[in-house]
Amino acid sequence: AILSALYLKKKQFVFLNEDIFTKFENIKTKKVCELIKTLNLEISSKMLFILSKPNKFFWLSTKNLKNIEVTTAECLNIEQLLNANHIILSNVGLDLINSTYGKNYE
Repeated sequence: AILSALYLKKKQFVFLNEDIFTKFENIKTKKVCELIKTLNLEISSKMLFILSKPNKFFWLSTKNLKNIEVTTAECLNIEQLLNANHIILSNVGLDLINSTYGKNYE
């Protein structure tokens, strides 16, 4: 089911450099809002950030933003995918999804 959802949502993928997620070294919701603006996305749309590895600072920075959900590639679930209007991830995250679920989506 997750593979089917990934295929259906493929056009809604937004790719970022992995460094953007690892640069979060403090809790700043403002930095997340600025990141969303640089991606030309509406702050009110439902977004799913898929990280290659957990980042406590990034996760806590998104807690005040009700339309944003954060997960890791290994903990991805079908509900998160289907509810998201935009899926933001890095190429490293996509590689982890491919290795975890056994299919290649580019």
